[in-house]
This record gives sequence, structure tokens and C-alpha cells, in this order.
Amino acid sequence: MSLTSQEQFEKFINDSKDILIFLPENPGTDAIGSAWALSFFLAQKNIATTIVSAEEFAILAKFDFLPRPEKIISDISGAREFVLSFNTSRNKITGLRQETIGDSFNVYLTPEKGSIDPRDFSFILAKFKYDLIIVLDSPDLESLGKVYLDNSDLFFEVPIINIDYRGNNDNFGQINLVDITASSCAEIIKPLLEKISVSPIDKDIATYLLVGIIGATNNF
Repeated sequence: MSLTSQEQFEKFINDSKDILIFLPENPGTDAIGSAWALSFFLAQKNIATTIVSAEEFAILAKFDFLPRPEKIISDISGAREFVLSFNTSRNKITGLRQETIGDSFNVYLTPEKGSIDPRDFSFILAKFKYDLIIVLDSPDLESLGKVYLDNSDLFFEVPIINIDYRGNNDNFGQINLVDITASSCAEIIKPLLEKISVSPIDKDIATYLLVGIIGATNNF
């Protein structure tokens, strides 16, 4: 039997340790309130979260009346490692050091015997360090702006949960929680969190969700 959207959401969350939450360009109150709610909720589950917004942080200042999540970035860096692998079956490496000279970063290897055969080297792309992407209030990935254009590989390799309430959504996620009968992303998120949580949602998270709903509906 296939899993429901709620069950899929819960499984992805529980299997993740480090999650990126993306806001669209020019994020509205609904997107920001929803992101803040998700970030604090996941922190309670000891899941690391980073909110990504292409906008300058000054645009988010109007929400300073609410506690702000610790990790909010506008540029993704250090998201993956690159591995230089050396086959030691024929020749062991006995020493390693590194040095930066001008614009060059040099790695020095000391072989156990003779010289090093270049054929024993390989260059490997490691996986991204993030387990999951949550995209809020965005009909498509292009709506995320520069952070998507500069990191498109990330979105092809890391699973995406797409949360939106508009009918023009492209359903670009592995999980598409798109409900055109909902008033806002915050309204969609509220029951998702309630079903995962072992205790009632706390006052701060409820406030973030309420702010999101009020912003999307112009005070209902």
C-alpha cells in the first residue's frame, strides 16, 4: 500500500538530519511565518535547519517582533565536498601536508615507494550534506531566484517537499503538498506538524503559523 502525503512527509522528516527551507523571491508573510514555524518545530526534533532567502536580510526586518531562526542565509556555500581519491593498493601514502601559495592551494603526498602514478588518482563528487529541501510558496523552482540558478545541481540530487496553495504550481517535488483549497502554506503545514508532534504545538510555533495565515488572507 502506498503512503499518504502525510506519511511521506513524516518519513522524509524523520529520516533527515539537515534540512534546507527555501523562500521565494520577495517572500510574503505566509512564506516567512511558515518557514519560521518549520525551523523551530524541527529544532525541537533535533533536526538542523537552514532557511535560504535570495533577499537581503533587511527585507525580513519587519518580522523582528518574532524570534528569528539562527541560520538564515542568502548564498549556499560549502554544501558538498570534492574528494581526491588515491588507490593505495600498489603504493601506500606515508605523509600528507597542505600549503597555500598565492592563489594556489597545494597538497603534498609522500609515497611509500618510488613515484606516484597519476592513474591511481580519481576525482569524486561527494553527496550534498543536506538530506532534504522544503520549498515554500513557490509555483516553480525558478521563483527562488539566484539561489536556484547558482545551485541547480542541489535540486536534482536532494529530495524536495513542495508546499503551496496556488493552482499554477508545477508539482516539482518528490512530495507535492499543494492544496488549492487552503488559504495559505501555513494552513497546510499546521496539521502536518500536529500529526508528527507528540505534544501540542507550542505558543511560538502557533504564532508563526497564525501570522502566516493572517498575512495570506489579509486578516481573514
